[in-house]
Amino acid sequence: MNQIVNPPRHIFTVGETVEFVLEAPETAGRSGRAVVRSNLGRSLVHWEETLEKMRTGEAAAGMDWHDLEMHPSGSGRFTLKLPICETGVFEAKCCFIPDDGTPILWPGGDNHRIKAVSAECAAGNGIYCAFVR
Repeated sequence: MNQIVNPPRHIFTVGETVEFVLEAPETAGRSGRAVVRSNLGRSLVHWEETLEKMRTGEAAAGMDWHDLEMHPSGSGRFTLKLPICETGVFEAKCCFIPDDGTPILWPGGDNHRIKAVSAECAAGNGIYCAFVR
């Protein structure tokens, strides 16, 4: 199982798109659905959870994460193209959820991290701010 992100970078400008491809030949013929599990597009929910955590001291519930259905495009291959509509730092990862109740199938590796900057500062210091010193 393999996750491919096009274009293969981490810094985007609002208005661009990012495509996720899940190559999962072991899912061919199995019933289930492929999704991109992400918090992309849910910055308001994340912000509200962060404020609630500061008020109560309890851990955030992670309600900003949601599943975005991928489209089958061949034998065990799924795709989804997403617009980058808001600024922020997001994460995403593809997975296959079998209908038979067996565990979710995940590709190896970490979540794909996306930093989205506004069009006004696209030529500014986005790269400098992306890396922790």
